[in-house]
Amino acid sequence: PDFRTPRTPGVARAVARAVPSMPILRAGSKVGTRSADARSKRPTDSALKQQRLWSWRPVLSPRVAIATFLAFGVAFIAIGIPILISAAGVVEVTSVDYADSSVCSSNPCEFELEVTERLVAPVYMYYRLTNYYQNHRLYVRDRDDPQLIGQSGLDQSLLPGCTAATSTQGSEAEFRRLVNGETAGEGGFGWSGVDAMENVISPCGRVASSVFNDTLTLLKPGGTEEVSQSSKGIAWATDVEFKFHNAADGSTGTNFAQFAFERNQPCAAFGEGVPTTLSGPVKLDADGKYNGMLPADWIDECVAKNADAERAPGGAGANIGWCFTGSGMCAEDEHFIVWMRTAGQANFRKLYATIDEDLEPGTYTVRVSNGVDAGGGYKKYSYDKAPTASCDSLTAPAEQAPEEPCVIEEAMEGLYNTSVFGGTKKVVLSELMWLGGKNTVLGVAFVAAGALWLALGAAFLIKDRLSPRPLGSAPFLAPPPSASA
Repeated sequence: PDFRTPRTPGVARAVARAVPSMPILRAGSKVGTRSADARSKRPTDSALKQQRLWSWRPVLSPRVAIATFLAFGVAFIAIGIPILISAAGVVEVTSVDYADSSVCSSNPCEFELEVTERLVAPVYMYYRLTNYYQNHRLYVRDRDDPQLIGQSGLDQSLLPGCTAATSTQGSEAEFRRLVNGETAGEGGFGWSGVDAMENVISPCGRVASSVFNDTLTLLKPGGTEEVSQSSKGIAWATDVEFKFHNAADGSTGTNFAQFAFERNQPCAAFGEGVPTTLSGPVKLDADGKYNGMLPADWIDECVAKNADAERAPGGAGANIGWCFTGSGMCAEDEHFIVWMRTAGQANFRKLYATIDEDLEPGTYTVRVSNGVDAGGGYKKYSYDKAPTASCDSLTAPAEQAPEEPCVIEEAMEGLYNTSVFGGTKKVVLSELMWLGGKNTVLGVAFVAAGALWLALGAAFLIKDRLSPRPLGSAPFLAPPPSASA
């Protein structure tokens, strides 16, 4: 007969209890025993570990199920209707597509914006772009967060996030050669040298290089007086505080055309009304401060930080202009920060400014410009020459400036180009409701879900009335004949 132990869990446990612990001989030690209980992974006999805690196990009778469906339907509709009513009460005005040459054919340009209902402060000004895929995987990844945070000493070898980008000067191949520290050759970038700080583009990547840089100004009816608007607080507070800072070594803005104007300004030139490429004219707050500092203190801080950048080991050198840590410009500009938080859809709008006064019905004027007003037209500063020692002239007093400029070149510029991606750009003015901006999607979703709950509840009610059955009746609980056979 076969006396082998059957391999069943019950018999195995019985044998394990019956057989005494086997002796274990260890090298260099006496014979010892090891208890089987010490090796056991069986959980303790408790209500929690053995899943014997009290639980509510409802019996879903037809009446309970029908009542649940109807209750959820009424609740969802009761939430959705107030949301739709609130969204309908939000006044929102959208301009025409000013990328159309028939609307804007010059820089600067002006077009009308008709406000038909009173907009109650605070009013939010947005720019809206369409057919722009900021959610593309290669686009989203093409940035370097340590560089944006303001980490110093990041040369080309330490920028793995910027895999490729398009540059405002030259081709993409030339840009790649520049990032890699190679010589671009004739007609391309003139910089050479491997892992040199003067060759770094900061900030690098497609997201930064494509930043929206039109300056939008709203004029009151009549077209002469500007509406007071502010860019303070348009970005997430956590982004401003933790994620975007100018580098202490002065590398922020190096070879980056969008920050060329700010980077090449002398500290003493700061003052209310001085233009910048991204934020428009510098405007002091109600306390007469900019970024929490009085103009005189801001200038002193600028001089000190420029000197620190000159002494920074391996840094980009002195004359960083307004791109110093804590300036509120360049990488700390909230317009730039808003742009760097990429959108999830191809059609999106981003906050540009807040208006702290009511807008009465009337015909307003939107003035759009790009670059710096040089008299007779707007110009944008851009890099396209190799840096030399004479670059110090850009932040030195005028009497010390050499005859030939070296770093920046003034070129006549148009507005932000949307033709390359076949998109449109518009200006939007909107109020806010208790759930944010004008948005009917959430209300429609709640009402549609509520209607579905009600429809299912009504269907179950009709079915229960037409063919009712007792809960737990024996015919429905008995197994089928084939299973009992």
